[in-house]
Amino acid sequence: MRGKKLVAVVMGLTCGAAFADATIKIDDTKSIAVWGRLVGGVEYLSDVATNGGKTKVDQTLVGQQFGTSIFGVKGQADLGEGTEAQFWLEQGFGSQSGVWNGGRMWQRGSWLALKNKEWGMVRIGNGSFINNYIWGFDPFMLEDYSASTFTSFRNGPRLPNGLRYESPNFNGFEFAAQVNAGATLDKVEGPALNGIVETGQAWGITAAYKQPNYEVRVIHDVIRSKAGQIDDLLTASKETF
Repeated sequence: MRGKKLVAVVMGLTCGAAFADATIKIDDTKSIAVWGRLVGGVEYLSDVATNGGKTKVDQTLVGQQFGTSIFGVKGQADLGEGTEAQFWLEQGFGSQSGVWNGGRMWQRGSWLALKNKEWGMVRIGNGSFINNYIWGFDPFMLEDYSASTFTSFRNGPRLPNGLRYESPNFNGFEFAAQVNAGATLDKVEGPALNGIVETGQAWGITAAYKQPNYEVRVIHDVIRSKAGQIDDLLTASKETF
């Protein structure tokens, strides 16, 4: 390791650590919010080995040092009697190139939901899997320097054709369940984003006890391969958190 140095400087412009929303009121019962974050960095590497056995110095602008840049649109409409309709569109892109992740629109999320204070929320469409609740326990927020890198993002995939239920909070207790049918994005929209998206059926459950200063949660989920097997630790496996 003598003579090798690694220096990385990361600059992230996120529209707030929580996201900054530009909300456009349509009327008293509907609203749409445009939100997002812009992530960029400067990376300097010295004495990097090449295939020819020599070394090089690399100084470059990169767009994914912390995590992907995001552009999103979300909205809700009050349907009365404590019920509202919601929609969510979320797109990742590289800040250094402006290219959409995966070459398609809204690959990070495109779903519709009905939410009621008494019976909870039902969501259908493409979006985060049930294990996205791990986000709240990771000090690096499941981004590129987080625990997620050790599992090839197994604990935070975005899966298509999903049905998800989230309960209301009952004096601190809540639960949720999700199933994804297994049809893959590449069947209708070109190449899949990565191996995790090319899955078979997936399902998961979670339960939690939440208080203002702490949260206790358990999650169990299963993601199968396109052949219906559990045969790869990072893409087709069982997970308990």
